[in-house]
Amino acid sequence: MKKVIMLITLCLIAAIVVPVFAADKPAIGKPTAPVVKEQTVTGKVSIVKDKEGKVIEVILTAGEVKYMVTLNEEGKKLGALDGKEVKATGIVHSKEAVKWITVTKFEEVKPAPPKEAPK
Repeated sequence: MKKVIMLITLCLIAAIVVPVFAADKPAIGKPTAPVVKEQTVTGKVSIVKDKEGKVIEVILTAGEVKYMVTLNEEGKKLGALDGKEVKATGIVHSKEAVKWITVTKFEEVKPAPPKEAPK
């Protein structure tokens, strides 16, 4: 009889403890997607063309950081602003030590008018 009571007690303890530890880990076989947040990057657009003049790369340079632009629909449109300053919003990620941005929207940043010299 003691063995039966001891076995039931151990089963009850296991039924309480196991779910507590299992709650900390994701279910096996169900990958968790990373939380993806849009970021806004302000920088200068530059393009690289092939021999036929087709745009093959769009690069957004923000200070010392260069972002390769994914050539989706918005990325191709961004290439039309070669040499211009833009504010681009999109998903930023790194791949093999290279930063990439998948642009979802962008706008050209107009330069500030020059200040008048004091008289």
